[in-house]
Amino acid sequence: MKSKGNDYKEWITYAQSNLSIAKAGKKISKSVSMEDLCFNAQQAAEKPLKSYLIFLEKKYPKTHNIKELLDLLEKEKIVIPTLIKKTKSLTSYVATRYPGDYDPISVKEYKEVVKNTNTKDKLF
Repeated sequence: MKSKGNDYKEWITYAQSNLSIAKAGKKISKSVSMEDLCFNAQQAAEKPLKSYLIFLEKKYPKTHNIKELLDLLEKEKIVIPTLIKKTKSLTSYVATRYPGDYDPISVKEYKEVVKNTNTKDKLF
């Protein structure tokens, strides 16, 4: 049966997968780019927010904007921990999934992104 994307637990599973990929880094393959790893880190931060909105039975727009998702949760009177609020800066890594006009991501930046992403357990 085809999933309709409305199972909040499934969203968490996908977020965990994204985080595992982001954390694995170059161990996956030397050809994996820092940009792709950072995009997976961004997805690992975004999907738990969408999961929570699904759990609350609230609609949300098709967006990768973490701040927008955080704002929706705050409108529902959900107290967002500071650590989670910091993930809104990860939205900029959505653009890195395609070649484009951005600076290359260093190993140091990548490590900081992954560190800031490992937050899903802080939300639920």
